Amino acid sequence: MSLRTIVQRLGVEPECVRLIKRGGNTHWSVASARGRFVLRRYGTDGVLDRSPASIRWEHELVTKLAARGYPAVAAVHPARELDGATYALFPYRRGRTWRFRGGEADYRRLGALLADYHAIAATLGPRDQRPGWRRFDAATVPARGGVARRDRLLAILRGVDAETARLAATTARAIEPRLAASGVRSLPALPIHGDFSPWNLAFHRGSLSAVLDFDLAHLDVRAADICFARRGHHDAVVRGYRERAALGDPEVAVLDALWKASILLVLWRLVEVRGAALRRSELRWTVEQLVKTRPYRD
Repeated sequence: MSLRTIVQRLGVEPECVRLIKRGGNTHWSVASARGRFVLRRYGTDGVLDRSPASIRWEHELVTKLAARGYPAVAAVHPARELDGATYALFPYRRGRTWRFRGGEADYRRLGALLADYHAIAATLGPRDQRPGWRRFDAATVPARGGVARRDRLLAILRGVDAETARLAATTARAIEPRLAASGVRSLPALPIHGDFSPWNLAFHRGSLSAVLDFDLAHLDVRAADICFARRGHHDAVVRGYRERAALGDPEVAVLDALWKASILLVLWRLVEVRGAALRRSELRWTVEQLVKTRPYRD
């Protein structure tokens, strides 16, 4: 099925369809008499849950955020399976991806913008967990099978890279008691963005015009979102967040542990999907994050 036909099935008669970016998801720019749109084809890497139920959860969240005036970009129609893949069409939103320089002021602004997002997300009320997801504070073990399953996955990982397996096991054992004692597991959950990062924020004339990529959104504590923006060591994010919203010391104390737990969550899934076929090069980012991450410093 051609891209033109796919766009037509999604309710728009295209004049031009142009590739923007390939990655976990693939995006095309669509020009039409009705205006500009962005076509998304959802990836199928097997690591993230991109089932119809999971995508529907994401779209419902974004639609609710947009209805409250937040600059999340809601799909024109629900996602559809076409020609063996899942597609959705989104209205084009004016703006450029943040020209992020990485200094103190930029990271403070990132934290403040995340606090603004949480203020809106907290009004959405109770929701069920996104299918295929769970909170980061539970991710020191795989989703199914507990410690026994983790030991089997670590045995597979040792066959690929013994040092990464040792690092993962040591990390899991170190952060588990910290998360258990912190009280973070008793904190209320809200729909976090999951990757509130400069490359997912667009601005037009100095104002936030679009928040993109809710691929990792799920129910979790707000500290799980902050740890993603902090990326293991960018403490100015926390300072910027606190300029807009109160943030308890117990939440701040486990930011490094939550970030490491999120890395382990992906690692367990990666080993489950790839098994002995996993390549050492696929583990490089995991090792870098676990090694560089440190506790918050005020």
